[in-house]
Amino acid sequence: MTWVYHGESNYDPCAALSYATVVQSEVGDAQFQNQLMLFHDGEYLGVGTDTVQQHTEVVDSGDDFVTVRYKDYEALRDSGEPFAAAPKYTTVVTCRWVGDHVEPEGRIPNLD
Repeated sequence: MTWVYHGESNYDPCAALSYATVVQSEVGDAQFQNQLMLFHDGEYLGVGTDTVQQHTEVVDSGDDFVTVRYKDYEALRDSGEPFAAAPKYTTVVTCRWVGDHVEPEGRIPNLD
């Protein structure tokens, strides 16, 4: 598997927190994954979550935060609904720069 820059970014070398999206390439179905790469003052910090996720959109961003909507496969599984219902199951997480680190606000899905 390789990762490819998706073209979605608000990268700013002067921002407390900015992002770029990379997408898993060579995937034959809707189960592709993507990662939110985070930057502080232009320096790469790492990815938005320790587990590979599938975010559907960046909802909002500013100088010190990025808000992302993730697919929530745990909630789908717990609901007992078929996979076709997956678009109904999302969760919003805000990654915020706080002093010297990124702090997530909201429940990060799909960790188990």
